[in-house]
Formats: sequence, C-alpha cells, structure tokens
Amino acid sequence: MPGLKLIKRLTLRPLEKSLITLPNGTIFKVSSDKPVGVLAFSKNSNPDMPMGIHPVLPSTYYPSIDGGYSGKRFALMASQELTGEPYMIFALEPSEVTLTREDEMRQVFKLEANGFKRLALKPFMAYKIESTGNIMVYSG
Repeated sequence: MPGLKLIKRLTLRPLEKSLITLPNGTIFKVSSDKPVGVLAFSKNSNPDMPMGIHPVLPSTYYPSIDGGYSGKRFALMASQELTGEPYMIFALEPSEVTLTREDEMRQVFKLEANGFKRLALKPFMAYKIESTGNIMVYSG
C-alpha cells in the first residue's frame, strides 16, 4: 500500500492507555510485542467525554490475558454510557474477584460457581480483574 507511515510509537505500562485521533476512513495496523486491546470510537462533540468521544459499549466476552475467554486475569478499558450496569462477571467455580481501576480504586467480591455480578465501570478507565477461580467477563 503506497504512502505507509508510522503514526505513533510508544511504550505503555500495564493499564496505561493512549488515545489517538485518526481521520475518517484511515486504515491502520497496531503492532506490539505484548497483547494489547484496541477500541475504535467515532469522534463527536460531547463535552462530557475526553476529546469529545461518545462511549460505545462492545457486546463481547473479553479474553483473559492468557488468551482464552475464561481465566483468572483480565485487563480492559471500560466504555459505557454514564448509567447502567452493562458489565457482567460470571464465575465458573467459587471465586474471590478483585477489580482494580487504574487509579488504584479497588473492589473485592465473592461469587459462587455459576454466579454472576453486574457492574458499572467508569468510562475510559483501565481495569485489572483478578480472580482466585476461573471467570468470564462480558459487556453488552
């Protein structure tokens, strides 16, 4: 493809994020030596959101940092409207779950096997989710 150029090179620490604005119609590729998550947003004029971005809620199961959809450690950036509890954590076995936000705010809760918890997460904040048992993390 002609005209390829590097847009940005950076190093991120765990739970750190980078917001990059691209012109509409841009084709891009993200390369990394470690697993990373990428969310693409439409830029609109919403003064309540960083850089005028409207949050969108992906309907998805998030992969654990080991790559499967069930696991004991997850990392994600929250994206949701300002109300509601669209995130769910499902326990596949008895689990103590620790949810840590990038600003070190922490929530700990226990789930029985086949139990679940609904959560509201702060938009555009990165979260680390650790569990003593296997869990699945869903939004939608």
